[in-house]
Amino acid sequence: MADSRTFKEVYEQYFAALKYSAMRYVGDEELACDLLQDVFVKLWERVDEFENELQLKTYLYRMVRNHCLTFLRDKQRQEKRMEGFEVEETEDSFVYQMIKAEIYALINEIFEELPEACRNVYAKSLEGKSHKEIAGELNIISKFNK
Repeated sequence: MADSRTFKEVYEQYFAALKYSAMRYVGDEELACDLLQDVFVKLWERVDEFENELQLKTYLYRMVRNHCLTFLRDKQRQEKRMEGFEVEETEDSFVYQMIKAEIYALINEIFEELPEACRNVYAKSLEGKSHKEIAGELNIISKFNK
């Protein structure tokens, strides 16, 4: 396969069957063609390594399978990484999230400036504890302890 004419012949001879094979894995014709393009680029880089047509054919089918499986594995990993992340689709949502984060940062900044006793009471209220529970835990005498 030392020249482009031979490469073109190989491409034309195997493309349809390889596309069918790729589509069995990925289920999308355009994606299958994209993956095949990568396979043929790799084939071009290995121009003179094949002794016969059987080696070439075996290489092509294995490359298609491996390339499709790698794509599917990477896609699955990407989807798993994205689980739990809500996609923000609008500018308003983005601005809302930004404002919310800044308010949270300001509240934390103010919280850190409180005296330690106040911080303890506030932290326990954020944990969902009632006034009575907080007073009991911190030994605070109040109308709740009566």
